[in-house]
Amino acid sequence: CCRIISNLMKYNLICPENALIRREKNYSGTYENEVFPFGSIMGRDEIDLPIKTITDNDIKILGSIENLLNHYPNHSFISYSYYSKYEYIKPYMSMVREMYSSLIKEKRNDNSIVLMLRNSRDDGRFVLPDDYYINILEKENFDNVYVSLDHIHMHGTILKKLEKYNPTLIDGSILDVFKEVTSFNTIVGSQGTFSFWACLLSNANKIYWPLTNEGPNSNNSQFGEHVNLIVDDDPRYEFIKINNIYQNNI
Repeated sequence: CCRIISNLMKYNLICPENALIRREKNYSGTYENEVFPFGSIMGRDEIDLPIKTITDNDIKILGSIENLLNHYPNHSFISYSYYSKYEYIKPYMSMVREMYSSLIKEKRNDNSIVLMLRNSRDDGRFVLPDDYYINILEKENFDNVYVSLDHIHMHGTILKKLEKYNPTLIDGSILDVFKEVTSFNTIVGSQGTFSFWACLLSNANKIYWPLTNEGPNSNNSQFGEHVNLIVDDDPRYEFIKINNIYQNNI
């Protein structure tokens, strides 16, 4: 959202420090840190403007980035927030795809499908039931199955069920995995923003997206105030409703 505002207003974008992202290295239990490669944008004209501090609540109340900028004309902004609602970026998708074009890999020529698995070491609301993946595989046509996952030891039951498909596990740095996922013709998404962004930016023809009763894909009372990962204007998406996610299902 801040990068969009910066581009629309031709402002400098000042990130005090690039975020660190990490992934388990070679499924070894040790983690490899990587610097998120999108930081400050400088070199634009410096203009002395009054400062408005904003959070995602400001955009939520006003309804859109456009309304925010109209409500505070001739302001610069300091942001303290985590923006995770698709409706905020929906009007700017061509800009967003251009901004992150270096993360999008050329589309594959084969008929492959990728499953995005997600677990959490401390929050069971991210875990999708095995049947979500198996039911999709049983109705889809594909030549090869690939799997993107985080902690390999936490996906034992689904990996056992996938053995008959002889799946290929995607390994590498977190950005290598992300880029690889964007290249598939069919993506089976998981919970959370990593899957959201990989699916959204991808070149896939079809995207399966889980709508859950718990977790960031649920839009329930806890998550729904600040998170909405439903891409409601893209015909590539097929939504799968899942009602058996529980916080204690690790």
